[in-house]
Amino acid sequence: MPACLLFLQCAQQQSSYINCLPFHYVFQALFRPVSMAAPDLALICEIMLMSEGFQQSKLLSRKFIILYKLCEDLLSKVSLRAV
Repeated sequence: MPACLLFLQCAQQQSSYINCLPFHYVFQALFRPVSMAAPDLALICEIMLMSEGFQQSKLLSRKFIILYKLCEDLLSKVSLRAV
């Protein structure tokens, strides 16, 4: 399980600024949580095919995604056997 530790020691010299935010608010803004999502490969493929002028882009994108998933499964099995 990866972990990270950040230790900061700061002394605020001039805290008389009117618009000065407390120190922890600044770090809350800098180190906010980040979330990631898997891309919708079918939609991306459909748009790429449509932009190239394919009339049946939705059908072709489904076929490409099936082919991609099969290749991904086969290649992942091959790489595990080689190790």
